[in-house]
Amino acid sequence: MAALNEMQSFFPVDRVPYRGTVGAPKSPIRRLREDRDQALLRFQSAYVKFKTAKARVHQKDASRQVMLLLSF
Repeated sequence: MAALNEMQSFFPVDRVPYRGTVGAPKSPIRRLREDRDQALLRFQSAYVKFKTAKARVHQKDASRQVMLLLSF
């Protein structure tokens, strides 16, 4: 309960947060965080596609076996 009272002294209940508040829906910090999350998601998706393509190429190369016939 003491922690709640201390928090309310920093953030009074009767004041509505302004737009610049860190967690506000359209705050610059939140927008940067959302942009970062989207970029990270795109990167992870591209990395999975890259790994899949690399494995496919490796599998294709592994299936090509060279057979040499030696004769006397």
